[in-house]
Amino acid sequence: MQIERLGTGQYKVFISAEELEERNISSHELEEDQTGWHDNFYDLLEEACDSLGVQTSQNVSVELYSLQPHGIFLILTLLEDELNEAWVDSSKYKSGIFKFTNFEDVVDLSKRFPLVEQVDSSLYAMQDKYWLVFRCSEANVGLYSLISEYGEPTSITQYVLNEYGKSILKDNAFKILKYWFK
Repeated sequence: MQIERLGTGQYKVFISAEELEERNISSHELEEDQTGWHDNFYDLLEEACDSLGVQTSQNVSVELYSLQPHGIFLILTLLEDELNEAWVDSSKYKSGIFKFTNFEDVVDLSKRFPLVEQVDSSLYAMQDKYWLVFRCSEANVGLYSLISEYGEPTSITQYVLNEYGKSILKDNAFKILKYWFK
């Protein structure tokens, strides 16, 4: 296993065909047997993370490139500490404030948002950005992930938005946006 640092928090791992054979991983398994490969993949990933001194509990993005018959490349990207803290703290799944660069992203999110009745949401404009405040009664990782696809989690408080921002939709932002932008 060869490991090369590509940049801050990003590594390229090459595993040769010979090493794969030593681990009893065949090209047939890579192409057809998804369950067998799945187990072996996590073993390889764990070994690579151990070599780098990275805990497997950290958020790691993995890109896999198969270069048969030579072997495979893994590109490992370690996510930033701030982002890790945001994902680990389960209270963040109940509420949050997200920054959007344009209004269309907020509208697109509202179209995909499944639980408009169960989420209290507000929308603000400030510094040429849109800020969405949402609150759920229960922690919902899927909801938080969906919002993260369109916006960026921020550490700004609702007090700052109330003081310096312009309230666009004070209550039920998702419900209103979904109604008007079908």
